[in-house]
Amino acid sequence: MLSTALETAGIDPGETYLTNAVKHFRFQRRGMRRIHEAPELRHLVACQPWLQVELEVVDPDVVVCLGPPPVARCWDARSGSAQSAARCWRDPADGPP
Repeated sequence: MLSTALETAGIDPGETYLTNAVKHFRFQRRGMRRIHEAPELRHLVACQPWLQVELEVVDPDVVVCLGPPPVARCWDARSGSAQSAARCWRDPADGPP
């Protein structure tokens, strides 16, 4: 779905860098299936150093957060809902929008 959206928007996938805000996934086994669980705040905080280094190395012009965990990590998780955070633009002094 993301590849299709990028293509539709005219964005070259080779010009993008995709990563996860949380580097590991919690899950419950249900038979042969793994049901993913949402990360807790402590997981987001624990993964922050890796994400910060990635952002420094890649030095993106824009950061697009897909889903509540990365939105919560890119903005203060306690500042409000993911829906309100998703409408925010960061101050360029704080990093890419």
